[in-house]
Amino acid sequence: MEEMKQRPAAKLTDDLRFDQMRVLGDLGRRYTIVNRFAEAEASHQDGLRLIDGFREQLESNKAAWNATAYLQLGMVAQEQRLWGKAKDYYNQALAIKVEYEDRHIQAATLHQLGMVAEEQRKWAQAKNYYKQALDIYVESKDRYSQAGTLRQLGMFAQKQRRWARAKQYYQQALAIYVESKDRYEQASTLHGLGTVAQ
Repeated sequence: MEEMKQRPAAKLTDDLRFDQMRVLGDLGRRYTIVNRFAEAEASHQDGLRLIDGFREQLESNKAAWNATAYLQLGMVAQEQRLWGKAKDYYNQALAIKVEYEDRHIQAATLHQLGMVAEEQRKWAQAKNYYKQALDIYVESKDRYSQAGTLRQLGMFAQKQRRWARAKQYYQQALAIYVESKDRYEQASTLHGLGTVAQ
């Protein structure tokens, strides 16, 4: 890793820069998994610096890579319960995705913003983010992602003791997981339904 950082950025071809950026992104995700957050953040920040060095003709790719790095940095901050920092990173990712009209990643980012708002007990804001994400998934006919957001809405309603609404969301998610033949997610959603019934 240190050897990779020692190479002068000006001497990197776009291909080498791209390879390093991917390695840094992967490394950042792996550091996050093992709770080495400082290293995760440093890897993603190094990746952002590499992205800036790409030639102008790669502008739309640069935007997508930047948005991905900001999304990952948001997840690192969220894992550490640094809500303001997570929200800032997610909003940076969202702004890029709105500008370039990448609806699917907008939805994923809105879902993450919903989770941050929920952790902060900002119920109306969380619900609004989840609903926006769900609307995009419905619009794009992404049934599987709809199920994830519906289940999250079920958990959200459950926390607020809105039992009938929680049951409704869980049942909608379960129907999609059955349709997708995803037994693991079916089990998790059935567990949520059981908790609501209890």
